[in-house]
Amino acid sequence: MEKLGASNQLCDLIDKIAYSFRIGYEAQGNDLLGEFTHSIDSLLSTLSTEKLTYINACLTLMLNAQTRRDSIFIADIIEYEIKPIIK
Repeated sequence: MEKLGASNQLCDLIDKIAYSFRIGYEAQGNDLLGEFTHSIDSLLSTLSTEKLTYINACLTLMLNAQTRRDSIFIADIIEYEIKPIIK
């Protein structure tokens, strides 16, 4: 039950991150993204190696998008690639 609660909280956080980036609130999106990276630690130990590898690849894409200031791409990756794995 605790995993489900953590998963739901992370999904809610992902929604807030994606929304912030899509409406141009990059600072807020980055703050929430930092919160996400700290919060995801507890869930990572429950995922398969394949899912961890995929999330790592997505995080690398997000980092590259951040350097390009491509906030829409960050929103898309976290919402459409990472969120389904966490659910």
